[in-house]
Amino acid sequence: MFSRVESHYCRENSKKEYLEGDLSLKKMYELYIIFVQEKGYSPVKFCIYRNIFCTKFNISFNKPKKDRCDLCAEIEIKGKEENISEDLQCTYEKHLKEKQAMREERKRDRENSTPVLCFDLENVLTCPKAEIKNFFYKSKLSVYNLTAHLSITKDVYCAVWSETLHGRTGNGIASAVYKILDRILQEHPEIEEMILWSDSCVPQNKNSLMSFAIAHVLQKFRHIKSISMKFSVPRHSCIQEVDAVHSIIERSLRKSEYFSPVSLLRLLFKVNNRKPYKIIQMSPEDFLDFQSHSIKLGYKEIPF
Repeated sequence: MFSRVESHYCRENSKKEYLEGDLSLKKMYELYIIFVQEKGYSPVKFCIYRNIFCTKFNISFNKPKKDRCDLCAEIEIKGKEENISEDLQCTYEKHLKEKQAMREERKRDRENSTPVLCFDLENVLTCPKAEIKNFFYKSKLSVYNLTAHLSITKDVYCAVWSETLHGRTGNGIASAVYKILDRILQEHPEIEEMILWSDSCVPQNKNSLMSFAIAHVLQKFRHIKSISMKFSVPRHSCIQEVDAVHSIIERSLRKSEYFSPVSLLRLLFKVNNRKPYKIIQMSPEDFLDFQSHSIKLGYKEIPF
């Protein structure tokens, strides 16, 4: 009866669902007692309730912070068993070199004067959120927040939309990134070059839709000489600036109640009073059809 959401990161490989962070097994049991007593039944003991929850359902309370790297985890397990093959060891050494090269590249970009925009999609936010009994049982509206951090000004941009407008597909993400870039380049017409950093999720970032969206930006702003896209090594994110913003937002919303996407937007404005985030409320016309247009071009030749 409790509203659940799928994993933000590993939904392709895991069927586990997650409950709201405000819930706990104790609170669920208290709500269960109220429910069965209203129906005229006697509740089972907490130990039985807990056993059923843990053994009959694939549900957790805490959303994973990030995916663990499959290769690193495999090496860790097989290292304890002293069962690492030569091929696996070579693959792991190559993986470590790629990770080190990524960190060095990211460090150079931080020290460089070229504007860097790193972006990522936050965990799904759900509406409404309040300490009201019936709310725990209601289906929730999913709200998406694509967050970006601009290095030269330290400004944070949040493109926000709900599932009624668009999902979190590649086309939705590309449209949100395009909208943020459009806002930045209008605010900073002096920018001629830019570097974008994101994770290497193929369905969301590393694909023809995103490439076409960036090409569309270059076509609109003719003074831009180049936009370079750089991706983190899978499972090893290097966009800590955005991760930090997501952590601040989650801590702030944990203490707040909101009942609609509009009230959620108001709260996002107040997350950082010293330097307020720049909130972009996505509208239907902001979601451009990059998918059908990118098919007409030769993106199949690019090994995404």
